[in-house]
Amino acid sequence: MKISFKTLLIIYLFSGQIHSSLAQNIEENVFCDKTVRIGIKDICLPDVDGMKECYSIPIVKSKADKFEFEGNTILGFYINNNTYSQIDNFDELTLDEYFKIYFVDNLKDRDIGQSELNEMASIIENNFIKENWNKLKKEIESNHKYISIGRPVLIESYSPSDEARTYLMLGKLESYGTEYIMLMSMNLIIIKDRLIWLGYYKTYDGEESIRITKSKNDYITLLLIEENK
Repeated sequence: MKISFKTLLIIYLFSGQIHSSLAQNIEENVFCDKTVRIGIKDICLPDVDGMKECYSIPIVKSKADKFEFEGNTILGFYINNNTYSQIDNFDELTLDEYFKIYFVDNLKDRDIGQSELNEMASIIENNFIKENWNKLKKEIESNHKYISIGRPVLIESYSPSDEARTYLMLGKLESYGTEYIMLMSMNLIIIKDRLIWLGYYKTYDGEESIRITKSKNDYITLLLIEENK
């Protein structure tokens, strides 16, 4: 049975010939300190100021994989320097800032262009609840019960570059019996004709934290794009 591109995306949201010498087709970035593979494509993981890429550390990988959707593959998992200094107690920490780079397994060998990116952006827009921020801010400040656990609210969508679409959301999480509000930026990015997802997460701490989140998220997104040109 042939599964359409749109069907693959909806499933995810809710729940040329190869040369005889494969090595000649693999794209390599000789200037990159750390690369990861998507099919025959090499993706460079950038160095990000103030953060450490730690997915290869067993205690980090175990926790990251535990909360990842089945059918996704994590390429990189970054934590800030403060969290990294407590890495031995990683299992007990509530992460106040981190981001991950990943892809959907079913799309790892599929070329993605602007039309597919636009189609995906439209589907995402239609499948999240969007709220006016000024109204939502008043509700959050008076009563955190306005946001339900597992029900993120979309507060802004924009394009930091032609190759990326960004969705800024608020969600309620629970850790060790304590509920808190988390800012989440979900980014769809075309890298070497492949669709890469980047999720940046930061604890909500007033309106200023939204500005900081957008700034940091856009910096990381544009850096990832630039490192893979």
